[in-house]
Amino acid sequence: MFDRAGMKLGLDKAVMGTHDDGNANKTSELNRQEIEDLLKKGAYGAMLNDEESAKFCEEDIDQILERRTKVIRHEGNEKGSVFSKATFAADDDNLGVDLDDPDFWEKWAAKADIDTTTKPDENTLIIKHSRRRRQVQRFGSRTGDGSYSSNDNDSDAAYEEEEDPKTGRRGGRGGDQPRPWTLSEKTKYERKLMIYGYGSWDLMVAHFPRRTEKDLKAVTRLLMRKGLTVISKGNEEDRRLMEDIEEILAKDAREEHRKHDVIPYTGATKKQIAEYRTFLTPPDYAEHIERKGRNILLRIQMLNTIRDTIVPDDWEEAKKLEIPHVTGSSPVPWWKANEDRDLLLGILKHGYQQYLAIRNDPEFCFYGKKYDDSQTDGVDDDESKTDDVLEPEEKKSIAFGTKEEDSDYEDKQEAEESDDEELTDSKVYIWPSKADIGMRLRRIIAAFLRERATTQRKRRGGPTRQR
Repeated sequence: MFDRAGMKLGLDKAVMGTHDDGNANKTSELNRQEIEDLLKKGAYGAMLNDEESAKFCEEDIDQILERRTKVIRHEGNEKGSVFSKATFAADDDNLGVDLDDPDFWEKWAAKADIDTTTKPDENTLIIKHSRRRRQVQRFGSRTGDGSYSSNDNDSDAAYEEEEDPKTGRRGGRGGDQPRPWTLSEKTKYERKLMIYGYGSWDLMVAHFPRRTEKDLKAVTRLLMRKGLTVISKGNEEDRRLMEDIEEILAKDAREEHRKHDVIPYTGATKKQIAEYRTFLTPPDYAEHIERKGRNILLRIQMLNTIRDTIVPDDWEEAKKLEIPHVTGSSPVPWWKANEDRDLLLGILKHGYQQYLAIRNDPEFCFYGKKYDDSQTDGVDDDESKTDDVLEPEEKKSIAFGTKEEDSDYEDKQEAEESDDEELTDSKVYIWPSKADIGMRLRRIIAAFLRERATTQRKRRGGPTRQR
């Protein structure tokens, strides 16, 4: 019995003996001859009849002792130890095939009635190509700001579908296979939507080579409708938010299908429909959108107000936009009306909180100045921190410098259009934090809306209310 068990365990050792479990006590690797010996013993042991083994397991201890115990009695005058020595030996007749026989495998196959001429069917579970590892993000784990994030890899490879093992092809824009929305792609899409808002499809589509402009517009409208389901009409702000979002959806519904919840747009193919239906899956992601939906809608509302209500469509006319009186202090002493105007234009051109790109744009008054970013939270266009301006409480503005230092910051009344020497400014300007710029932006928008309401009342002949 021990001999049979040892043979069968040899097969396990041959397979598992070289397993690296990462521990310091890892057994040394077996050489070729040792592995072959273990495989032979395992193969021979697997061929043995297990009937005797089954009978042995069914017997109790008394039966085993009764059938297999031998009592050896020694005469008192015999030499030797009074202890008996038990030995176990395999019967040569039962061996059948010598383990050292060079033709062991042929004889073993004949004894086991195995036909070596037939080729076994290929196992479809064996993968011939290399395995592709992917990072998994679970929706149950949330970061500190309440948003889901992936590995922050914005490259196309971060959400590229796996290669087809049969064809060796990847799904491109013209591929036949549907390309579901992956988690990393949806996370990136949320961030870009918070930067560009609704309508800047030319800027959005540059970041999503797998999607068309129609695809992006369709999932944006789907997300906006999902967000509307969790907005209550309990206060004036939420009622106005719902009205503005519904107006945006109604104004741009020309290509929308009447079954917009399952079909993205008129003329969509089966492949495009299948991709569209993967956007709000799994259910955990839909719940995530419900939690974050109000913040996304507020950002869309704000950017849409800047684009459609405040800034003129003509760019040259927009660069001459006059800024009304803005209540509250500036984010920094040198920040004046020109900075207010170019902040609005820079957001339309480069996106929300893309301050580094705005500062390096020669079209705006921020260009050509030296900035001190040591007292700010950075201008590295961090897309994962786009929710700080949505807090309802106004944050206290930080005052930089003293009264004597304030004289060093001159007001730029006109945008500088001069040679390189004039563009070079020896002064160092302290750049405000994103929270302070966000507060200033809301005040600028409020000033324009207040001026617009006053103008409309004057046209209707109604009284003007002072605030």
